[in-house]
Amino acid sequence: MTVDPVHVLIISPDGPAAEKVREVGEKLLNRPRSALLRKPLSPTGKPPATHWLCENDFPREVFEQMLAYPKRLGTEVIDGRTAAAEQILERRGLKVVG
Repeated sequence: MTVDPVHVLIISPDGPAAEKVREVGEKLLNRPRSALLRKPLSPTGKPPATHWLCENDFPREVFEQMLAYPKRLGTEVIDGRTAAAEQILERRGLKVVG
């Protein structure tokens, strides 16, 4: 039986929170920290970044592990199937920097 992946958004404030997410992600996903939380966000869509975004499809087991891990310093793990990424960011007053 194949289980569909879960579309996940991880939004983390810049600074210690983002570094903690990268540290946990490195262990959980076996990927280098530099490959995690790569999309900068801000309220205006202009620098400097106030938050960082990771948006990806993950196996359900990995998503559940993410949800079970304690969230600190304002980091959110969001089931992206609930709304489009732009809507989720808009509700939080954030835009992709670019």
